[in-house]
Amino acid sequence: MLGGFIVDADWLGWRWCFYVVVPFALVSFFVIQKVLKLPRVKRSTSIDIWGATTITASASALMLLLTLGGNEFEWNSGWTYFLGAVALLMLALAVLSERTARNPILPPRLFRNPTFVLTSLASLFVGMAMFGAMIYLPQYLQIVKGLSPTNSGLMTLPMVVALFLAGVISGKIVTQTGKWKIFPVAGLLIVAIGLFLLSRLHVDSSEWLIGFDVAVLGVGLGLSMQMLILAAQNGSEPQDMASTTSGVSFFRSLGGAVGVAAFGAILTSRLKDEIAEMVKAAGIKLPGGSDVKLGSPDAIQHLPGPIKNIVLEAFTRGLETVFLVGVPIALLGFLATLFLKELPLRGSGGPAAPEAKPLGKDDLVLAGLLLELIAQRVERVNGEPSALLTAVARMAPPDDRSERERARSVVQDVLRPTSRALIAQATPPQKDLVTGGISQ
Repeated sequence: MLGGFIVDADWLGWRWCFYVVVPFALVSFFVIQKVLKLPRVKRSTSIDIWGATTITASASALMLLLTLGGNEFEWNSGWTYFLGAVALLMLALAVLSERTARNPILPPRLFRNPTFVLTSLASLFVGMAMFGAMIYLPQYLQIVKGLSPTNSGLMTLPMVVALFLAGVISGKIVTQTGKWKIFPVAGLLIVAIGLFLLSRLHVDSSEWLIGFDVAVLGVGLGLSMQMLILAAQNGSEPQDMASTTSGVSFFRSLGGAVGVAAFGAILTSRLKDEIAEMVKAAGIKLPGGSDVKLGSPDAIQHLPGPIKNIVLEAFTRGLETVFLVGVPIALLGFLATLFLKELPLRGSGGPAAPEAKPLGKDDLVLAGLLLELIAQRVERVNGEPSALLTAVARMAPPDDRSERERARSVVQDVLRPTSRALIAQATPPQKDLVTGGISQ
């Protein structure tokens, strides 16, 4: 809505939609630097630069192919095959990089987790449906209905409000019941229904009908988007939480980019065919043939009457196809959520644990001695298989060190310091009766 107001203002223009966020970004940067204080933990780690490069290159080549294909070059052309080959080659290199990287951006082990795979697929389809609708619905409102950018932004408020309310209400229900699967399943089904309703819009559709249709879509998105993130996090190991969250978000963003590019290609192709067909049927002779340069929404509104009606009807039919294509995409996401296993949420689904009682001195000493005993046993392992060594090594973050090296680092950094702290807590300093000082 704010973007529409900026575009409508004669003294600003569309570039200010980008300029206006710069002060907010700077303020956020300084607030984070000043307020956010996190402990500095030194770890032996590395940045997966090669993985980031190949994944970005593969996605970029795919975006260029979908965006430029059919516009700047023909689908059956050298550029199409070249960009397709680059996308596949970069994807193969990304897979190889992630399998060999010390700290991969997308660890291959995540793809052995069915919850991560299914939530990523569902998020991909949600992104395609959501961004496709959010990009092309304002075009319908501005070109077909003749609304200003500000008013077209106001017409999307029902979707935003419905999305917000559905997300908040479903979140509260999940918190109280611990049951979450019903929400993404129902959400993707409602998204499919919303897209179908949008495909029924016509040139003379009322604003009330448009508002209802986008609100239905918003409800579906609100029920599914955050629940998919929750399901992925709940089904991942604690050490993979960050990779899981960023991975699912990446696939949703990738789906959005693919959806915008693919739907744009469908709309452009359909628009050309519809205009050519209706111009021929009306017997109208155009100076440039059937290849009409539409220009801005304002320019379309000033076209001669017969030509304007043809363009508006062609644009409506093109968007009808776009939204109809989104229906099976949403249904694919619905099928992916059906196969999700509803794992119990961490920290829910059982009777409350009894309140822990503070440990006595004897318990503290015993716990400290046991930790020291485990540390000594780990240090005595000399290459033979050991379940104790494996269990202790799992306490260290995954890296390229051997199991024995990771276990010994846990001994030095965790077990022994904890053992000493427990024993010291059980044996407080004693006052020296001769000197009056404090002695251990």
